[in-house]
Amino acid sequence: MSTHTVKPGESLTTIARKYGFSDWPVIYNFQSKEYRRRHPNPNVIFPGDQLDIPSKTPAAQPAPEFSLTIVDSNSGTPFVNLTLRLRFPDRTESTAITDRTGTVTVISGPSAQFGLNDTFDLIDAIDGSDTPPIAYLEPKFRQSGIRVNSSFVFHIPDKRAIADNIATKLKITRRSKWGKLTPNFVAMDQDWDYEIVALHHSGNSGESNPLEIEQKHMVTKHQWQDVGYHYIVERDGSLFEGRHLAFKGSHVELANTGKIGILLTGDFESSRLNWNSTTPSSDQLKSAGDLITELKSVFSTLTKLGGHLDYKKDTVCPGDQLYSLIPGLRTKLGLGGP
Repeated sequence: MSTHTVKPGESLTTIARKYGFSDWPVIYNFQSKEYRRRHPNPNVIFPGDQLDIPSKTPAAQPAPEFSLTIVDSNSGTPFVNLTLRLRFPDRTESTAITDRTGTVTVISGPSAQFGLNDTFDLIDAIDGSDTPPIAYLEPKFRQSGIRVNSSFVFHIPDKRAIADNIATKLKITRRSKWGKLTPNFVAMDQDWDYEIVALHHSGNSGESNPLEIEQKHMVTKHQWQDVGYHYIVERDGSLFEGRHLAFKGSHVELANTGKIGILLTGDFESSRLNWNSTTPSSDQLKSAGDLITELKSVFSTLTKLGGHLDYKKDTVCPGDQLYSLIPGLRTKLGLGGP
């Protein structure tokens, strides 16, 4: 008999296989009556638990294996149903989907053979659990040299859950609820770790609500893959989701990376030739501030707030009536300048 200390990401099934047993009940039923009383559910074991392992003849040595557990770096919960692309020691590739504990386990066999000293690579990952599909392609989401016969835990943000939680908390109307057109997610670039919030206004071109903006951005003027802004704030303070937060916006020409685009509907430019101008409503400013505060709590990288014209000089957007308020918003929200 030997003793096994449970490691993060392990289950009774993986432990049984590690010691050459085909079924986990062999391990569970071998434990003392007191252990089984304290652990009535064999599916629930914890790192640090001590398990007694029954003796096994040398002829039935366990096949080499490795397990990889993905944890949401924002909430600390298992990242379930994430498709991982793995590279095996022989340079072949395959995919595996994380289970309810966020874990995938690969065992040497006919489809993937490897030895005790081999290593694996995590190439990338895709969350295809819902629409839109969200890819994790950035170099920081790759992991090389995962050793066989190890249990590795990797933390990455659940981008979908983060966007969902922001929408729920602030009662944001989701893109799928208000939109009439279907975004072309496959053609859009991904983005994350935002550094800047860029504020915009509708201007005097007449797009005063999300549907009109959708038509302008995707049909009548730009033929973009989706609405360019990440969020839209209407005069009454209502919040609407534009382009999903996991995707790079189209709101600052040639300089969209790392910027969250927020549009406040209205024309805030007080030019002498512009008779339709107005000022942002107090409801708009409150909702925009609440939204930026929530975004700042999610992205530690978010440190700056600016207007469109701070990043594109040949525009008056977001209009002088809104632009003049941005310094005060920076102070209130604890953000720096452009």
